[in-house]
Amino acid sequence: MGKRIYTFLDIKKAADNRRALICPDMHNRPIPAAMIINMQGRTILRMISYGLYVYSPIKKLKEKCRKESEFMENETQIQEVVSEQVGMPTPLEVELDSQKAIGRISAIAKVIEGCAKVSIQRTNPKDWVRMMHKQKQADGSYKPVESFYLQATGTQKIRPIWGIYYRDRQVTKETNSDGTYAYIVTGKVGSKVLDQLYGEVVIEIDGGRSSSDSFFTKGERVPDSMDVRKAALANWEARAVTALIGLKNMSAEDLTRNGVDIKQVAGFEFQAGAEGGGKTELISIPQSKRLWAICQQNNVTESMLKKYLKEKFDLNTSKEIKRTDYKEICTWAERGGMEPSGREPGQEG
Repeated sequence: MGKRIYTFLDIKKAADNRRALICPDMHNRPIPAAMIINMQGRTILRMISYGLYVYSPIKKLKEKCRKESEFMENETQIQEVVSEQVGMPTPLEVELDSQKAIGRISAIAKVIEGCAKVSIQRTNPKDWVRMMHKQKQADGSYKPVESFYLQATGTQKIRPIWGIYYRDRQVTKETNSDGTYAYIVTGKVGSKVLDQLYGEVVIEIDGGRSSSDSFFTKGERVPDSMDVRKAALANWEARAVTALIGLKNMSAEDLTRNGVDIKQVAGFEFQAGAEGGGKTELISIPQSKRLWAICQQNNVTESMLKKYLKEKFDLNTSKEIKRTDYKEICTWAERGGMEPSGREPGQEG
């Protein structure tokens, strides 16, 4: 190895001189400096931090020493010549490198912000669901919190913006002793946009659905295995896309600023369940999400749900739903807002 590389300017000089560089801790072979200078900035910085050197074969140096009659007494002296180190970078070189790094980070932030903005603008209120709950504070009090979550219909609209791709996706069927079954989906998700900015960015995610879900058994019907499988894939896709690009737990300001009318976004108000340290007799956040999904699938509007809760259970908001009443309410929603007798809430027989 020759002199050590400390800055981007050192790499450029090596490229101009058609030299090769080597990073022993990352690659066990020399790489042309002209190739390294075109790599991702993060990769270059990692190579410099691990130790990047100008490639100088020891055998060639030995031969050169013999031809010039510069005999070295032992291998240690040769190694000292080969491993000649340059001085630390000058303040000007450090400043130039810092400016380049700051500029690149700023450019990346603008690209991501632009993609996120266009993604939200491409959705409509029906692609979002509003969640209201009370969050426990440090002093023991509870503060109302409003959050918005993107649903599967929305993730399908924004995939082209980010260049979303999937890898190693697998679907596994697990059968339970009672005869019910579930489809578990695992796989990796990535984005061509993020890859161009950071190098390859891929995360692993899982999802799935079960045949015991009341959505598949409404009307005492036998669940269709293909329906369960398709739902499992849709669940995985929605989880994968939102996890990768971070469009979760959005605020009202985020949506309003990008043209989504939050007044038309349906949703729930719910008390924190056992997981949040609230009233354990009330339904939890996942149960609220599931109930609203059932309502949407069966054309049950928010006003219909509120009317049913008031007339049937004397509840003013969905946050007051008790766990003991949850199954009955879900069954009502699965019937499209109809009572078992076939009449709507409040309709006289």
